[in-house]
Amino acid sequence: CCFTGCVACASVIGDSAVELTSAASGLVGQQGGAVTREAMLAAAASLVLFPLCSLPSLSPLAFASVLGLAGVVVLAAVMVVRCVDGSYLPGGIYYQALDVSLARASQATAAARAGDGSMLLQQGLVFAALLSNAFSAHYNAPAIYEELAPKQPATAKDVSCKLSRYGFVVAGAFGSAGVLLLTVALAGLQTFGAAASPSILNSYSGDDPLVFVARLGLGLCVLFEFPLLERCFRSTALELLGLPRSMEQEQLVVAMS
Repeated sequence: CCFTGCVACASVIGDSAVELTSAASGLVGQQGGAVTREAMLAAAASLVLFPLCSLPSLSPLAFASVLGLAGVVVLAAVMVVRCVDGSYLPGGIYYQALDVSLARASQATAAARAGDGSMLLQQGLVFAALLSNAFSAHYNAPAIYEELAPKQPATAKDVSCKLSRYGFVVAGAFGSAGVLLLTVALAGLQTFGAAASPSILNSYSGDDPLVFVARLGLGLCVLFEFPLLERCFRSTALELLGLPRSMEQEQLVVAMS
């Protein structure tokens, strides 16, 4: 889960960096331009991700995680606004700026549904694979429990109190994440239908200023999520290889991870 999560984060970081840079500098397109996805991802990895992953403790990222959460809230809010104001509907100010492939993708999807009975099964399998992301942070559960007070419960009452707090934290976290994800999913589906891009922000116009803010919010969220996933992957890899935990903070090991 950690490895696939890191790959997903790197993909989003690369896409977001290119879109943000292009929008800020007025560049159009990615092919033949001054900014490439690979170059932006390499720059982000060497200048931002590597220093963050090299931190001896992730506690300095606590405030950054709050910024990341705020970024997701901004993303959801922008998508709801664009869904409601009709900017991407026929006659909307950004409708003509959409890639024609969106319409073609919608037509192709409709044709596939009409002519292929296995389409539902394929979509079900993809959906089942996506559900595995629900476990991408399961390794943090023991650490979160240990951080709750009292850290060393002495009596059964202390244990019960700690478990109650833990249940409240887990329910609040999953509930909040569920509301955010459902909002993003419904807003994107309502705006673009079956033609929505797998990376939903790629469906929006690059000239949309609100989407620029949404991309910035998503980029912050994923940027500060990556070190959490990478730390767990690095620790697990060393354990599987039978290497000492003392190597975990070595710069070469961090770079290879």
